[in-house]
Amino acid sequence: MEPRTRDRIRERERMKAKETDGSTEEPNKSGSRKGLIIAFIIFMLAVNGVLIFLNFNKSAQLEEKDIAIVDQKKEIDTKNTELKAAIQELEEKKMELAQYGADTTRLHNELESVKERMSTMQNYEGAYFRVKKELEKLKYLASETEAELNRYKAQVDTLQRSNIELKSQLSQNEQSLTELKTTKEELSKKVELAASLKAENVQTFTLSPKGKEKTGDTYKVKDIDVLRVSFILAENHVAKAEGKSIVLRVTEPDGGALFDLGTGGGSFMQNGKEVFYTQKQDILYDNKSQQVTFDYKKGTPFKVGKHKIEIYSDGLKIGESSFTVN
Repeated sequence: MEPRTRDRIRERERMKAKETDGSTEEPNKSGSRKGLIIAFIIFMLAVNGVLIFLNFNKSAQLEEKDIAIVDQKKEIDTKNTELKAAIQELEEKKMELAQYGADTTRLHNELESVKERMSTMQNYEGAYFRVKKELEKLKYLASETEAELNRYKAQVDTLQRSNIELKSQLSQNEQSLTELKTTKEELSKKVELAASLKAENVQTFTLSPKGKEKTGDTYKVKDIDVLRVSFILAENHVAKAEGKSIVLRVTEPDGGALFDLGTGGGSFMQNGKEVFYTQKQDILYDNKSQQVTFDYKKGTPFKVGKHKIEIYSDGLKIGESSFTVN
């Protein structure tokens, strides 16, 4: 075989061997590439899983935080409501204390200070504890105010009880004074009555124009020129021995008094009313029995009918009688 031919045969064998080696490397490279891809996919999946887990935890934490913030806001709102109610209650107690005359300057300043601090709480950050602190302060202040108010109420109750007792005592004293005054008035009346004069045995007489005297209780018109009334002032040692005015009052059948200033008539007050009388005579009374006589000349004929005779002294009626004219 020629050398050239042999070289060609060798060359072909080398090429064939080379092709065989190349076909073996291709499957190896392909398998290694697939492994890398799978590993990368697994890695990415793991990374994504971790990211998803972290995001889920973060979302849960944010949600919990939102819930906590909402709850905290609710608590702050509740505390704010309680704080406003406490302020309102203290305002009412302040007014009540003022009614008792207490000095409410300190309480007023404290409330104004709390209101001013409340107006500065614009956000919720740290507000809960601040509101809680203010509320605790107001509760303490309310306790002090309530104690002070109770002291004033106790003082008022004591004063009211004392006032009631004083009124009761005053009422008893007034009642005692009234009873004493009544008793005094009764005694005074009794003394006055005891001291008053008494006209006894009141008799009437008539004198005719001829001077003829008649006595009795019935007379004719023509027989009366002068009416004479005579009586005895009884003995009375209680009465004062002094000058006395004795008043004669004669009333006609129609009730009118025989009254003439020219014949000694006049008037006096009795129970707030003016009473007209017929004649008056001043005497000196010495506590002993004494005769008194009135002579009354009417000047005109007496009216037909029953006439009354009344004797007065010191405004009191001390005797009476009557006669009839035919």
